[in-house]
Amino acid sequence: MTTDESLDNPPDAATPSKSSRLLAVVWLASLIYLCGATLADPDLWGHTFYGMHCIQSQQRYLPFDPYSYTAPNAPWINHEWLTEYQLGWLWLRWGNIGLIAWRNAWVVGLWVLVAVALRRASVSLGTGLFLLIFNAEVLSDFVVFVRPQLPTFAFFAWFLFVLRDWWENTSSNVPLTAAASSKWSRLRLWSLVPVIALWVNLHGGFLAGIGMLGVFTVGAIWRGGRDPSLRRAAAELTTVAVVACLAALINPYSYKMHTMLWEHLITEQFVREWQPIWATSLAPVLCVPFLIVALSLWRSRRWQWIDAAVLSVVALQAALHLRHVALLSISILIILPEAADDALRNLFPELTERWSRPSLKLPRAIAVLAACVFLLGIQLRASRDLWREGVPPWEIAVECRGQVPGMPLAALRFMDEHEIRGNLITDYGWGQFVIWHSHAHTKVAFDGRYRTVYPAEIERQFLEWQRADESSTRTPMIDDHPTDAALLPAGGATDRWLTRREDWGCVYRDSQAAVFIRRGPRYDRIAERARNWKPLPPVPAWDVFPGSLQSSSVR
Repeated sequence: MTTDESLDNPPDAATPSKSSRLLAVVWLASLIYLCGATLADPDLWGHTFYGMHCIQSQQRYLPFDPYSYTAPNAPWINHEWLTEYQLGWLWLRWGNIGLIAWRNAWVVGLWVLVAVALRRASVSLGTGLFLLIFNAEVLSDFVVFVRPQLPTFAFFAWFLFVLRDWWENTSSNVPLTAAASSKWSRLRLWSLVPVIALWVNLHGGFLAGIGMLGVFTVGAIWRGGRDPSLRRAAAELTTVAVVACLAALINPYSYKMHTMLWEHLITEQFVREWQPIWATSLAPVLCVPFLIVALSLWRSRRWQWIDAAVLSVVALQAALHLRHVALLSISILIILPEAADDALRNLFPELTERWSRPSLKLPRAIAVLAACVFLLGIQLRASRDLWREGVPPWEIAVECRGQVPGMPLAALRFMDEHEIRGNLITDYGWGQFVIWHSHAHTKVAFDGRYRTVYPAEIERQFLEWQRADESSTRTPMIDDHPTDAALLPAGGATDRWLTRREDWGCVYRDSQAAVFIRRGPRYDRIAERARNWKPLPPVPAWDVFPGSLQSSSVR
């Protein structure tokens, strides 16, 4: 760590208000960037519809599965039931605007905590610019969707903020009850208990909060063993951790939710965002959080060992599961700003010194403006392109022409017009879209609810079905289960395999999807009708959630 006084106290430190105002501009631009466009995740149809179903049936949650034929009435351990209830309630009253407002409220809450963390660390303008822009770019891949993970992002940030603040305020030899800051730290520490009680019903990511409590508790006990003056603090944190774990049992499923989530985490999964980063096609920007952590711990000493422990745990989870990269970005923004600031100064001492000169006030403002224009320009261009497709910024955009996760509006419209109903097998990413539009007369084989509903054997059979190729002879999903129809991405291996099956026939095909039904009297009747079907104009590239089967083609 450098001892150069000019670097520890740069010339522009005498006017922190100016740097703070410029950093606030970057913070606001990055927030607008995160909250700008909104896309429909394949699970959004399910999350919203299940909440609507509960409201209309006057239930808090659905204890059994009513939507599939491979696991009919199976127990449904829905760790997102309260979030889905909220989404259904909002959509019934305010439509897409309600869902977008819900998403933005959680993002704003997260970003406010980020602002407080940066201000407490007194980071330089350059470091703040670096951290906000790169981590906003990483997080944009996760918050562009309306998903139950959003409460996890905000609550995870709160846990890190509270625990790290508590750790700092109990590190000195001052008695815990003496300092006012310590009293506030204790109050915030106990707030984690009601937060967990709420979080456990919003999303299964509450386990990340429990994990952070565990890391800090072990650290506090070890620290108390070395310093008797800190044993009282360790005892209090241990008590909070125990009570929080008990509060996590306040959910409709009690410990069964924990068992399901644990099995979910420790077993291999085929969903892309649950796979390790080395097994997926990773966008380069998602590697940035790992580089920031390595740089900060290597080139700075302004971090404590508890920071390294927390970051190691979160980085390991991010490496094992792609979706946890977002949590690594949040960890950096909450607990690592000071170390990142020091690391950048040590790595680029001359540049830092020049950047801090009062004479470069105008270039600094221009650099901030350029960064904001860059972020807002990306968002403006995306919003403009969607608006040209008929999707204004206050609507949720649905991609309609591409393969999954593009939604097969034309194919499902064909099925609706020709009354192709019954038991349908479709792609994993299309299952909940089908449930929304066709739940009254169609049940699905498998969908995005995944292991919260479907037994391991059904999952295995579904994976076998998706991997069917020329060497396959039969598959339980269509040979052992009473499957009537199939809606598949066009041109895939399963499409080609089913085309060769004599007991199945294709009745519809476009560049996106193909529809098959089992041969028989019903097939002959529908096939004859399909020959005379006059296709409507193609669906647009983008539509508005939830995607209208009747009007999507006449935009």
